[in-house]
Amino acid sequence: MVMVMAQAATGVAVGLCFMSCAVFLSPVSFRPDRDPALIQLLSDLGWLYYMMFLPMLYLQDFLITSIILSDRREQPLIPRWMAWINFVLPLGWFGGLGVHCAHSGPFAWNGAITFWLATACYVVQIVINIPVYWVAAGKIPQS
Repeated sequence: MVMVMAQAATGVAVGLCFMSCAVFLSPVSFRPDRDPALIQLLSDLGWLYYMMFLPMLYLQDFLITSIILSDRREQPLIPRWMAWINFVLPLGWFGGLGVHCAHSGPFAWNGAITFWLATACYVVQIVINIPVYWVAAGKIPQS
């Protein structure tokens, strides 16, 4: 139960991080006539924050993996191979942790490794997770 509550807490934290990105990026589009340096600052804050909250996602996926593998039933609610999906695909996000160190190239915030590889791994993970969790939610007995 502790892992379930910790996973839920990390889910809330991830949601707050996404909202924080919007808080930084919204003023950029709301008042585009501001000083260009200020617009660039807010834009940088928004995009860097977007890439730097990855440790919270790592923790969430580690907890999901642990919860799936801890189900000892012969027919687990969520297939065990899903644990490995939630463990392996986030490895593609590690490039995002160094996003603040490069201005251009594959390790920049919009680079091939930090943005595109991380985004592709995340999208693949979500596309696999949603239908499996949807089916698993239908298997939960009503009390």
